[in-house]
Order: sequence, then structure tokens, then C-alpha cells
Amino acid sequence: MANVRGDTVATMTELLINERIMGGCNHPDFIIEADMQGGHRFEYAACTHCDTKAHLYRDVVNISDPALELRKLIPRHCLDMIAINKVLRHLEQNGWRWTVQRRNGSHQFTLENITERIEGPSHKDEAKAAEGALALLANTESRR
Repeated sequence: MANVRGDTVATMTELLINERIMGGCNHPDFIIEADMQGGHRFEYAACTHCDTKAHLYRDVVNISDPALELRKLIPRHCLDMIAINKVLRHLEQNGWRWTVQRRNGSHQFTLENITERIEGPSHKDEAKAAEGALALLANTESRR
């Protein structure tokens, strides 16, 4: 059951960027924990790697998916240019330089450090162009 409450979840590209570039946890494994407070029972899905907890919602018919609830907690790094700028600043702090070329209404991002240069695909949408370059970088990071 996807997005019953309208919450957005990270895409596969954002999961890769979160893990490989930002150093975040994608919550691959979890356990179910229960807590009693004031006579109410609360259930949580807790990540076994980083101990992040997501509240599990129940209604009369069903219970929320624990993996989906944990995935909703992962930041949307490619949602818009504001979120992408956080990733670009993180890269700058780790010795990377980025540039963007704008030609004929399209954007192309280039990421480089001392040893590597990655040119992303051209795209009319600046956020999509940045996402493409970051995905290429995340894929090269995963091969190391």
C-alpha cells in the first residue's frame, strides 16, 4: 500500500546518493519494538544499523509497512535545487568542485576533484541535470 497519507519516499537514485555520497543509512534491516505509555501501546520499526525509529500506524483494516515507514525518513536529496544544493555543499566540504554549464536552455553539471572528473547528462531541468551527475558520482563511489 503506497503513500496512503500522501508522504513521499526517496527514489532509488536518492537512496544511492544518501548512502554513497552523504554517508546516510538506508535502513536495510529493522526490528519491531513496542512501547507502553499511559496505557497506550506504540509500535516502532527500528533500524538495526543506526537505531532510527519510525512509528507504525494502525487502523481497523491494516498496519503500515515498516520498511516503507523507515524509507519515508530518508531525506529527498533530489526533490528540488534546495535539497540538491545541500548535497553539493557536502561535496565541496569533501574536496569536490562543481560547475554547471547552461547552453540553449539545457543544463549540464560537472563534478571534479584532484583525481576524477564526472560530466553529467544535459537536461532542460536544472534539478534533473544535477541528479544525473550525482547519480554518476554515486555509482563510481559504489565501485570503490
